[in-house]
Amino acid sequence: MSGEKYVAEVELTSTICAACGVAFAMPSHMEAELRRTHSGFYCPSGHSLSFTAKSGDEKLREELETAKRRIQDFEAERDRRREQTAKARDARRRKLRAVS
Repeated sequence: MSGEKYVAEVELTSTICAACGVAFAMPSHMEAELRRTHSGFYCPSGHSLSFTAKSGDEKLREELETAKRRIQDFEAERDRRREQTAKARDARRRKLRAVS
């Protein structure tokens, strides 16, 4: 049957084109996906846009990776110092044995 009507509720998020300043809206789930993927899209006037800012998840992932690298660096430095200390201790012991 033609002329059927239906009602749907869609949550929209508004944004403004950085090129021409026109305000427009898109479904919120679409906006979230575009921010996550940094994919391109167009304003109603045809300007190519994309969300280039890092998302909260991306920032947290980077912070986690940085923290992991720092831990690895600290552990490597700790191990290096332990090895130096052990070598110095062994050298002192050998020297003391040679003197006695």
